[in-house]
Amino acid sequence: MRIWALGLGMGLSGNIHNRVRLTQIDPETGNSFVQTKNGRMLYWDALFARIHLPLKKRFQPYAEIGGGLARLARGEGGRSFGAQMRAALGLEGWVSETVTIGFSAMYRLNALPDTTSGKGWVVGHAMQGVFEIGFHW
Repeated sequence: MRIWALGLGMGLSGNIHNRVRLTQIDPETGNSFVQTKNGRMLYWDALFARIHLPLKKRFQPYAEIGGGLARLARGEGGRSFGAQMRAALGLEGWVSETVTIGFSAMYRLNALPDTTSGKGWVVGHAMQGVFEIGFHW
């Protein structure tokens, strides 16, 4: 009889969200220059559940679902905080008794307040390729 393995976890990750090129004019000389700024998204996955395919081998495929908080630091300035959910399919391999390395395809749903117009919430979607290192105890 095969038993499905259930894992619970918490995670922290981030990525570049957008890139903005700003043309600015120096007030003293009147010369213009271009400045590039990156917007960054930070995810805190407060809790996710991972279900492993019941294989008794070093490599284990899995599906997961979870959620937590998101912070967007905009390239053009300003910050937003909101909720996020995630779902993924992946494969992880055990490199020792307490360490795994894995890859997954992850979908994220973000809900952040609209700070530019101040009206309601903006819902966004993201698809990510993820490389992860897991520590188990």
